[in-house]
Amino acid sequence: KNPLVENRVWVNCFAKDDEEVRVQARKAWQALTTTTTSDDDDKLQPPSILYAIPLLPLLSNNEPTIAKAAAAANAYAMMSLHNTSSSSSSNMMERNVTKLCTTYLENYPTEVDTT
Repeated sequence: KNPLVENRVWVNCFAKDDEEVRVQARKAWQALTTTTTSDDDDKLQPPSILYAIPLLPLLSNNEPTIAKAAAAANAYAMMSLHNTSSSSSSNMMERNVTKLCTTYLENYPTEVDTT
């Protein structure tokens, strides 16, 4: 699987601003990961453990709808991978949380422009 393509389909599964995009992305995701289809969030299979690499930059996208979808996709993936309880997914989740916190701290404004 190509992690970038997987990532874009995964993020669009959480697009709140365009229902048709969300529905079609979920259909594509389910076709890639399962043999059954459902519109239910609980039925989405988690992405590969490499999902966060191309996803993290989208969290700070200038387009709010993209950033929100990326945040929802990231949270759902972390929850799903956490529930698998495998050591590789736990290690990856720890690295993803560390990277997420580091990214936040690096981008957090240290000065406030009051003008």
